[in-house]
Amino acid sequence: MRKKLSIDTGYEGIYWTVKRIKGHKCNLVEEVEPVAKFVKSGWFVPFRRILKRYMTVGEENPMTKAHLKSTYKIRVENMRHLEKYYHMMHPFSDGRFYWDTTMLVIYNIQFAAVPAFIIASKDLTNSPTSLSTFLLNILNIFCILEIILSFFCGYYCEIEQKVVLKPSKVALKYIKTYFFFDVLAAFQMNYIAAYTGWFEPKWYYNIQWIFRFARIGTILKYSNDYGVRWNVPTYTFRTAAYMNIWIILILWTMLLIIMLRYLDTRLAFQKTHRNIIIVVLEMIQNIFLIKVPASMSLVHWNEMLIYLMLLFAGFFLQMFVAAQILQIHICRNISKNKNSHVVNQIKAYTRFKQVPQQLNNRINTYVQFKFQKTIYKEKIILENLSNSLKNEILWHVCQNFITRVDIFKEMPPNVMMKLVMMLKQEIYLPNDVVVQTGDIGTEMFFIYVGVLAVYTATGKEICHLTDGDHFGEIALLLNETRVASCVAIDFCELYRLTKKDFNEALESYPAAKLRIIELGQERLKQTAQLTKVESEELSTGSS
Repeated sequence: MRKKLSIDTGYEGIYWTVKRIKGHKCNLVEEVEPVAKFVKSGWFVPFRRILKRYMTVGEENPMTKAHLKSTYKIRVENMRHLEKYYHMMHPFSDGRFYWDTTMLVIYNIQFAAVPAFIIASKDLTNSPTSLSTFLLNILNIFCILEIILSFFCGYYCEIEQKVVLKPSKVALKYIKTYFFFDVLAAFQMNYIAAYTGWFEPKWYYNIQWIFRFARIGTILKYSNDYGVRWNVPTYTFRTAAYMNIWIILILWTMLLIIMLRYLDTRLAFQKTHRNIIIVVLEMIQNIFLIKVPASMSLVHWNEMLIYLMLLFAGFFLQMFVAAQILQIHICRNISKNKNSHVVNQIKAYTRFKQVPQQLNNRINTYVQFKFQKTIYKEKIILENLSNSLKNEILWHVCQNFITRVDIFKEMPPNVMMKLVMMLKQEIYLPNDVVVQTGDIGTEMFFIYVGVLAVYTATGKEICHLTDGDHFGEIALLLNETRVASCVAIDFCELYRLTKKDFNEALESYPAAKLRIIELGQERLKQTAQLTKVESEELSTGSS
């Protein structure tokens, strides 16, 4: 089946088909996937298609699961991406995820290796001829590639709640955030001096590495994405991430102390293993507020400044660590006490009822899809909001599909709002039958998320319905049996409107109800005509 995208996408003229749904053997005519439509000629077509798939939306990417919850939305986004911004990389792509994971490793190695190599180098210049700097140069190559890639990878705008792929906006966003920090950290003055000979390397040029600390937030974000993708418990990867940041801060503080002592010619600081260990112990003692110099008058002002900085840093660091430990503990307990509590209750119930394993698996799948590992009571939340806010939330969720129903287009706005307030949420798993041919219809459905297959009475699959579509509206108007069956082929979140609620909303508007009934009768005639044509084709084929 070929289905035109809805008007609300702002992207008409694209046709698509949902095909690769696990557990569903589709009988519709196969249509070329989006990537194959755009990569169909030239050299190395199979390789280029694989490469392009890594640049488009990946279904397993954590950002995809958070913002594009259905197959329909993923395909719409892929078509928009390939049609308008073919040479850009999507921020929800698998390619971007794997690159971010690589850069997570690169940044961590760089943060740990730079202070160690500088301390071990002669005159604290870390000469580019050394083996250690060869490793740093390799790491810097990845950082330079990150700078280039950042101009060709879109970003998700939280304010507008959409993915931005326009090159000019992407470039402007990057320049305003990390560009100058990345450039200053990647192109080191000592390396330029050594390779060009324009000036002498100096130990204080190493201050450029401080600009890399702008990426500390990036490390935490990449760690979070990695943990979400591979189902690592939140408290586990957050603990590992903060321990990593702690080690980085200790290494760089040690480098700062050694550089200041090296600057103080009176101390004639020797970078022996013993002296370095002493510096580390002194620094840790100060960070944990254990020790300060016995006689501050004997300490040079440079060191005095460092001691004061460490005291303040240690004070705030201890508060930060205590807060994070408490937050991780609370996060772990919330997950355990709410999500796990519900899951354990369901397991106990199914065990008591001796539910078969296959049905038990479907129940667990339903709970995971419904709550998305987050337990909250929607009814209590809505009860604590004003009526106007509740109406705005429901209208925001439902206006996309309820305004597209032909029989509702002539309704007064207040009637539309009444209908929205009467909608009830339903969740269906793959292979669940939503409506059955021959049953008396008493309700209609709106698809919020998911894909359903439509079958005739003879079992022939005729089309797919997806996000924003609706079916069963004739059941609200006429006492007719269902002429087709609808079966979920993906996880589906539907909104149901019963005939009783529909009549109650239109009770004060008889003229509008009469017009809607006329439209419903016309649509029923069209459906009956299509069924008749199919029956004739079937009888002709069998004869």
